[in-house]
Amino acid sequence: MARKVVLLVGTKRGLFIGESSAKRGTFKFTGPVVGREPVFCSTSDDRKGGLTLYACMNSWHFGPTVHVSKNGGKTWKRHETQPRYGKDSGRAVEQLWRVIPGGADEPGVLYCGVAPAGLFRSEDGGKSWGEVSALNNHSTREKWQPGGGGLCLHSVLVNPNDSRHILVGISAVGVFETTDAGKTWAVANLGLNNVFHPDSGGNDIGSCVHSIAFAAGGTGRVYMQNHVGVFRRENVSSQWQTIENGLPSRFGFPVVAHPRDSETAYTIPLEADSHRAPKDGKLAVYRTRNGGKKWEKLNKGLPQNAFVGILRDGFATDGMEEVGLYFGTTSGQVFASNDEGYSWSLAADLLPPIQSVHAFVKD
Repeated sequence: MARKVVLLVGTKRGLFIGESSAKRGTFKFTGPVVGREPVFCSTSDDRKGGLTLYACMNSWHFGPTVHVSKNGGKTWKRHETQPRYGKDSGRAVEQLWRVIPGGADEPGVLYCGVAPAGLFRSEDGGKSWGEVSALNNHSTREKWQPGGGGLCLHSVLVNPNDSRHILVGISAVGVFETTDAGKTWAVANLGLNNVFHPDSGGNDIGSCVHSIAFAAGGTGRVYMQNHVGVFRRENVSSQWQTIENGLPSRFGFPVVAHPRDSETAYTIPLEADSHRAPKDGKLAVYRTRNGGKKWEKLNKGLPQNAFVGILRDGFATDGMEEVGLYFGTTSGQVFASNDEGYSWSLAADLLPPIQSVHAFVKD
């Protein structure tokens, strides 16, 4: 069977699915396939041999729910049990921001990040959920303050070479890290600027991480787009280093890493917190191929009068031999590159405002 590339596009009015051949010349979109309400993220999981899709919908009627599809997105269901804080916690889950699979050695495990900030773990593919209490009740919690999108745990990274090693990003709190599968968590903000105290550079609570991505190759390197800069960290407990040379601004939301080259990463700068669109409307993706020492502009085929936003989960790679890149905008466009970012084309238009993009390959 010929390989296909699939895009899961979460919008403010449901989930849309785009499909293309391996050439990725054009995409055919269907949807919305899950409801008509905000889908903050979606993902694919093939650890058990089949394909399972997950989507986080935040419904005014049903509340925040993880939806599951076992047939490629044709039909979906939600389990009776959902990520929820205990009655005695004094907290109530308001939104689901992220659902991701655990490590390859734990095929039933999922993680879900929520708002107000917390992490939940399922060991049965989402049928039941439990709190990761050591993080949710961390000793620093009383210092946690929300960012512009609220107090949300929006990023979860599981080390592909060690499922006990997990990083999470919380706005506007920072990065937390565990190396013992969530039993203990350490603040991992060393070297980051504190959004409330911009010149701190310490390991304090208050760094507004926007997105994080593990570099390829199992080196432990992590790339970050922060509210106040772009950063790289080499391994566990090391200091974050600023890597902004050649970027038109420090502000932006998404960062993605090349799936095979640890030196290559991509980001989409926006002008500033006060103007969350490309500077002068000149939409461009920026790529580093030397770990952030230098960045190059990639804008062939992208509109140069586009005052659009790209959110933290709105950028993805597909893992093909010649890597495909995809990003969605707050005005409903999906742009695609089938040549590692050298050139771009419009894959979809006039969708609802896009909140997330996930790409995967199926045979």
